Amino acid sequence: MHLNIEKAMALLRSLAGRGDAKAERQIGHILLRGLFMQPKNPVEAVRWLNSAISDGYRNPKRTYGPTAPKTLLGKLYLKGDEGVDRDSPRGIRLLTEASADGDHWAQYILGRHYVNDAEASEKTLQEGVRLLMQTHATDPFGSAKEHLGYCYLHGKGVLQDVREGARLMGQRHPMTENLKTVEG
Repeated sequence: MHLNIEKAMALLRSLAGRGDAKAERQIGHILLRGLFMQPKNPVEAVRWLNSAISDGYRNPKRTYGPTAPKTLLGKLYLKGDEGVDRDSPRGIRLLTEASADGDHWAQYILGRHYVNDAEASEKTLQEGVRLLMQTHATDPFGSAKEHLGYCYLHGKGVLQDVREGARLMGQRHPMTENLKTVEG
């Protein structure tokens, strides 16, 4: 099996070397995550992902994870990683571009970043909630719903609504139990 992986990587590198944006994106994704027995190498991943963007990679309409080059790079720059410095403004710009292209994972990552930013203005928090609401319908894993619930529980970017927060999070919350006692 290891031999097949080596052949697949050689084929991807050959295609990527000729400017195939899909192959460049795939190599970038593999190196960013350290997949398929390849060593994790965020610095090299950045080079391949930028190349995929330059060569016109277009995100497929339906994806089940953050795999588009702009989304991967945006997320990477928000947190930084081995050899890649954190650069929040650049990460936000890339995620905003990917969001405008309709990438719901970019919308989710950006929305989550905004609502988790301790120094975010109310306007930024509201934008984060808007992005999470937009993503909620297309999120197969429920992550956006959970973050929206958190926003409602704590009044971040929306009026506080403990019941709605608990409903979105799909659980009973101690704060809702206190409401029942008060309402009697």
